Amino acid sequence: MIQVPAGFKLELFVSEPDIINPIAMNWDERGRLWVIETVDYPNTVRNDNGIGDDRVKICEDTDGDGKADKFTIFAENLNIPTSFSFYDVGIVVSQAPHFLFLKDTNGDDKADVREIMIDGWGTFDTHAGPSNLQYRIDNQLYGVVGYSGFEGQIFGKNFKFNQNVYRFNPKKNTFEVLTNTSNNTWGLGITEDNSVFASTANNTHSVYLGIPNSAMNGIVGIPAQGSLKIDGHYDMQAITPNVRQVDVFGGFTAAAGHHFYTARNYPSTYWNKIAFVCEPTGGVVHMAKIVKTGAGYQEEDGGNLFASSDEWVSPVEAKVGPDGNVWVADWYNFIVQHNPTPSKERGGFDAENGDGNAYVNPLRDKSRGRIWRVVPKGAHETDPMVLNSEDSEGPVGALSNPNMFWRMTAQRLLVENQDTDVLTDLYKLVNSNNVDNMGMNAGALHALWTIDGLVSLESNQEARDVVAGALYHPSAAVRRAAVQILPKTEASDNAIIKSNVLYDKEPLVQLAAILYMADREPSDVLGEVIYDVSKSDAVLKDNWLSKAVYAAAAKQGNGFMASYREEYPNFDISSLGITKRQALDYDDSGWKTMELPQYIEDAGLEMDGIISVS
Repeated sequence: MIQVPAGFKLELFVSEPDIINPIAMNWDERGRLWVIETVDYPNTVRNDNGIGDDRVKICEDTDGDGKADKFTIFAENLNIPTSFSFYDVGIVVSQAPHFLFLKDTNGDDKADVREIMIDGWGTFDTHAGPSNLQYRIDNQLYGVVGYSGFEGQIFGKNFKFNQNVYRFNPKKNTFEVLTNTSNNTWGLGITEDNSVFASTANNTHSVYLGIPNSAMNGIVGIPAQGSLKIDGHYDMQAITPNVRQVDVFGGFTAAAGHHFYTARNYPSTYWNKIAFVCEPTGGVVHMAKIVKTGAGYQEEDGGNLFASSDEWVSPVEAKVGPDGNVWVADWYNFIVQHNPTPSKERGGFDAENGDGNAYVNPLRDKSRGRIWRVVPKGAHETDPMVLNSEDSEGPVGALSNPNMFWRMTAQRLLVENQDTDVLTDLYKLVNSNNVDNMGMNAGALHALWTIDGLVSLESNQEARDVVAGALYHPSAAVRRAAVQILPKTEASDNAIIKSNVLYDKEPLVQLAAILYMADREPSDVLGEVIYDVSKSDAVLKDNWLSKAVYAAAAKQGNGFMASYREEYPNFDISSLGITKRQALDYDDSGWKTMELPQYIEDAGLEMDGIISVS
């Protein structure tokens, strides 16, 4: 009862009774599948001690037949864990109110270390908490959270936020809220060239994170909103009429996941372009086609990768595995809706909300679950691969693997091992000017970020020179990474200005360079450069580039305005007779004034209460 596209076949890797209620999955450096099982979700919240009935399980295929046959409980007595990521020879688990660090120290595949890393995640609503933990290319852990939010201290600093994308580095004790979203956020995806996307509840299945909010904090005249809803269609294409939804009927009410196709087993039309967004209420894995537009993106309907007419099928996560194929975690449950609470008035039965703000329903299944693989017909079977952190040669070679899973795993192992003897090999990778037909050099890109995870560029001249040299690399993704990695120093300022990346033909590189300037201390030189960049029509007409220039100009205000006055020495705003109820605007005909209410109406804005104008 499950359909996949022509040219593909469906394979079952594991199902009940061997796994139940799989909510998240990942693979280790040996290619073994790890799965979070949660029977406590959504009602059994144990705020007192966090000891529940959920667990993390390792599923292995030991005989090579494509099905799991060995199962090991890595950790148990968990309570509604929602995601996990490998980190520092262990795993970090999101389990509100905590992020836990679990580690096996004696090699028996069972966690004997359990530590609280972060405390303060909200537990009021179990479908609104933290999730989607991922180790990403900048060597930080990324995640999302819904309206249950966070309030407390993280690494000694106070935080209070909800409905956000965030990242953190436990070793460096850093935590950053990247951007606010519109609702419960259940999806997070990052492309091979390091662009960040998300999915949220209630009709926003694709969000692009263009500018971190920190670049616009404290700047008057522009909202600190670094993300944008980009989904290009409303409808979710279920293949059964028997769909239970409480809102966004026929659309994406529970969009979960935004993982990109980042391997090369599938046809080239998928490569780094298709994101897989699960909609468990409709039993589908949607293919969101992400199309580049300047420094941003737009989503288009790509149909489904996976769709079922079985009302129990409930995909909650779809991502590329170590074999280069897409794996699908199927919650497989007749009841997947969290709310609203049924009542006799609604034609149902009298029910009540339990802990976790979810209605109690005896039809919530606690005994089933499946993991599927969507495999191209006739595809070459990949040989099993194993990486070892103690053998640096293997991970360095894997930085150029065609499957991003192995590249990211290799990078993580090298950074965990902190073996600086590999730097010479990493420099060689960065200095390779080869690019593929997508304009990518994956080995150089991951080598750059591995260098960043191994040494301080401020104190290592050789490493800094290699990164600065990457500003001239033929791959745009490599140039962009070089801008993002360089330390915020005068030497880096000069290197960026000299390389001309502020005028790069690739808008994403230009965006990174402008944002670099927005994060620097005020300088007349940098203000002059930003003023020159601001005169480009291409910049002014691009939503993200223009926002970035605004932020950089505000930060480099003195130098920016000095350059402006030098070009327009006789311009006097007071000569236009501006009053407190007028607006100054500029278009092709020159400067003009308008009554403020009319200007606001023409601009499609809303006036709410008393506003200030500058």
